[in-house]
Amino acid sequence: MKLTLAFVALLQLVDGISARRGKPANAGPKALGSKNQPTVIPRGYLVEFVSDSARNSAQASGFSKREDRTQHDALHSFLTKRKSPVKFQTRFTFTDARIFSGMSLILDNDKDADELRVFPGVKKVHKLRNYKPAAFQPTIAGPEFVQSAVNGGDLAGSRVTADSFLRNDTFEPHVMTGVDKLHAQGYYGKGQTVGILDTGIDYTHPALNGGKPSGTPCFGTGCPVSGGYDFVGDRYDGIVRLNPIPDPDPFADCDGSGHGTHVAGTVIALDREVGFTGVVPQANVHAYRIFGCGEETSTSTDVIIAALEKGFFDGVDVLSLSLGGPSGWVEDPGSAVASRITDLGTPVIVAHGNDGADGAFYGSAPATGLGVTGVGSVDNKVLTGYSAKLTPSAGAPSDGNGNLVYLNGVPFTFNSTTGKKLKLYATSKDPNVMDDGCAPLPSSTPDLTNYVAVIARGTCTFVTKFTNAYNAGARYVFIYNSPASITYLPTPEQSDLQVAMLTRSDGQYIVNALAAGKQLSVDFSNQTVAGVQDTGNGGYMSSFSTYGLSWEAQNVAAVSAPGGNILSTWPLRLGKYAIISGTSMATPFISGSTAMYRSIKGTSDSPAVIRSVLATTADPLGFSINVTTLETTARQGGGLVNVYRAIKSVSRVSPGQLDLNDTQYFDGTQTLTIKNVGSKEQTYTLSHLPGGSIESLDTGDKAVYIPGPIKPTKNAATVKFSSKTVTILPGQSQDVSLTFKAPGLDTSTLPIYSGFIYIKSSASFGSLHVPYSGVATKMSQQQVLDTSDSALGFSVPALLKADAETVITDDKRVYSLKSSKSQPKLAWRLLTGTASYSIDLVDGNTTFVPTIPVSNAASNRRSVAEHRHAGIRRMSALELAHSMHAEQHRRLSVDDDASALERATATGGSFNDVKIIGNLESGTYLPRNTIYGSSAASNLYNLYNVTGNYTDSDGVDHKIQNGTYRILLRAKRLFALDATKESSYESYLTHAFTVKRA
Repeated sequence: MKLTLAFVALLQLVDGISARRGKPANAGPKALGSKNQPTVIPRGYLVEFVSDSARNSAQASGFSKREDRTQHDALHSFLTKRKSPVKFQTRFTFTDARIFSGMSLILDNDKDADELRVFPGVKKVHKLRNYKPAAFQPTIAGPEFVQSAVNGGDLAGSRVTADSFLRNDTFEPHVMTGVDKLHAQGYYGKGQTVGILDTGIDYTHPALNGGKPSGTPCFGTGCPVSGGYDFVGDRYDGIVRLNPIPDPDPFADCDGSGHGTHVAGTVIALDREVGFTGVVPQANVHAYRIFGCGEETSTSTDVIIAALEKGFFDGVDVLSLSLGGPSGWVEDPGSAVASRITDLGTPVIVAHGNDGADGAFYGSAPATGLGVTGVGSVDNKVLTGYSAKLTPSAGAPSDGNGNLVYLNGVPFTFNSTTGKKLKLYATSKDPNVMDDGCAPLPSSTPDLTNYVAVIARGTCTFVTKFTNAYNAGARYVFIYNSPASITYLPTPEQSDLQVAMLTRSDGQYIVNALAAGKQLSVDFSNQTVAGVQDTGNGGYMSSFSTYGLSWEAQNVAAVSAPGGNILSTWPLRLGKYAIISGTSMATPFISGSTAMYRSIKGTSDSPAVIRSVLATTADPLGFSINVTTLETTARQGGGLVNVYRAIKSVSRVSPGQLDLNDTQYFDGTQTLTIKNVGSKEQTYTLSHLPGGSIESLDTGDKAVYIPGPIKPTKNAATVKFSSKTVTILPGQSQDVSLTFKAPGLDTSTLPIYSGFIYIKSSASFGSLHVPYSGVATKMSQQQVLDTSDSALGFSVPALLKADAETVITDDKRVYSLKSSKSQPKLAWRLLTGTASYSIDLVDGNTTFVPTIPVSNAASNRRSVAEHRHAGIRRMSALELAHSMHAEQHRRLSVDDDASALERATATGGSFNDVKIIGNLESGTYLPRNTIYGSSAASNLYNLYNVTGNYTDSDGVDHKIQNGTYRILLRAKRLFALDATKESSYESYLTHAFTVKRA
């Protein structure tokens, strides 16, 4: 079972375009034998109890916690009083059925997991999954940088007055979204409390400690950080150190803990020294620390649920989660809990993910929860850096006067042995080179000690480029940008190496001049803080921002906010201020926006209404500066939030988004209810703003998802309106019917079409945009199990020898199962998510006929290494708990199963008719696997190791005895709601193998 985060530094370090067009992520033959970082907590399980009252009481008022430990005590007794008692350690207990009834535990032995499943009160058993913060590496910013970024450079060296930086807000993310206008009118979010689930907060920071001297702590009543809790402690990493050590104090300033402080600054920062402010500087936060120290720290499902639950019972006004992992399922336990808390009246805002390079249908949990506000990222329009003199200067593109702006948080420094005027040296004279600096520089390269090396971004990591330049003598490096997002560079490993980013136009100007024989140099003698417009991607969706939809064809991306190249607070010990990119940065912006809305409009509007208002008053975005076609709503949701317009809006529309489903269950007739909440009559004119359609799968290889950013086509749906103009009196509403027709697209590519219904009002602040999306094919007919060699270089599914390198292609193999060196492995991949899968042990002479013949899955007889090289060459070129979708799924359940599942070819009418010896592994709600992007490092494939034990239908564990066996893999199809039917599954049966124990 695989569910991992794509939110690691790799995507920051590699150019998004060249990385996705390069080699596949498998690093070598041993890749299958040596798993990547754990994606689940070893032996960790989340047990969910049956609770009929959970949904019936969902709307019950009040934050009082309801305790019901009946089933928890019964499970404890059940496990400890078995004939062979199950040994376990309880982690968290959840007793309020409105939110989640269950418990998490660590088993001494993984084989006891099936003992949990046979307990009568258990509804589901989930593996505890790992999650990481949804952001990239930071770039530390100096005080001059901060002052310039928030005040245009006018306040450098001076102390800021309260009025100047609150009412005269020039911070670009605030200007982009109308927050500056609200600040100018004196709105600062007073009275609201945002609960932040993150890495903890440094509440000694002068922007977060209520104006006290820097380094002075302020936590609790009367402080900006007015509450919170540490669920895990410093040492917890979610991978090796698994014992949470809770603490009532959420302070954190250790290595790897800066993320939470950055998020908090986006919400409530108020730094009078440099003039930096958050979206709601007079609000409060509660810090719920769910990550320990260290750059590789992670958290888990149960910790997230515990923190969500506490935030709800503490009565916070908004809950903010800048974390997640690939899912695509609304039923993911974290997503389900977030959805239930939203239903209970507390808005939950969650990062939609940084997996844009992985393509469509890669939505992140818990953002996939129904009603949850999933947030995408938009790049900052203005980039701040330092200006130096380029000579000769004629036509230099930064400002046309020879002032070259290099993007870094602090200026370059120089010692007595290095002059401040350095020559420029381009490691490649080709301005469009893709792999510049990825190999050691040639011997013809001069000693770069007195040069600034100029290197193009692309193909390999920044670390590789830095190292190769450093080994050639360089101590100063400019990387000039590709069209990708993320403009500031990580700190290099070499302490005496200084690096900065150039815009693509500046870098190409320099390279072209050097290629023409000019000698260029940069004079750093009079460096000044300077800002430049991001003319590459500023104001558009960040390249890393994730694509939906969910596997139920729902759009879980609600709205987007500034998240690319964002300045905010950082722990004092680690640098005080930093620039980071990620949907992590966009999420607290929407959390602060939600708090601002509630502080001004009151708390009577439900989370669903607020989500709708933020989305429908947002600005729809085009794909890029050169492509005016609207970006798919599966990525941007309603577009870039406009907080000022949302709060001033005098119109409402319901629903706030339209999910048209797929072509088989097409929901093409929709009704919009428009309400005039203003004081004057409004006339509304409705029209269609078609968005771009995107193809999910490569037309040349349907086993490969097209990596993002995905350029949209102009093929669009058509819409007919029952009335294009309506006039509505104040306080009144009117329905308008819409009839959609899906566009004609290549159904084999799993295409998504989208757009907006534009409701133009005669009144100021009355106009709205309603996003819609649909899938132009039948989801039920999508292939679930990958049968290609596109990802691993050999066809899957495949039974591998114990060496995890050689594909088994016959029925002659014999194993003792004594150790991992004598145990075969099953490698398999998912082309779509699956709601459930099962790996079972069957007799070697079974007559079961799978949907995937073994001859099609592993027909070649070369080694894994040989297959891998072929693949490299090829790649180089269950419960739905929300009423808004109840009718859709009612239709699914009553539809003719043979029609809905035309490709079902397996024998056996019932899933349980298939005779198995026992279960080896099973799981629920898996995402699809991926080839591109940073998550390919840990979600490329699934691997099961035949350890020698199976579990029978009573949950009793047995050793596999001597004999001949096969392994049966089954994965549930999309939209196949009847789990009892064998036709609801794709299946694969391995070659036979013999067990002969010593």
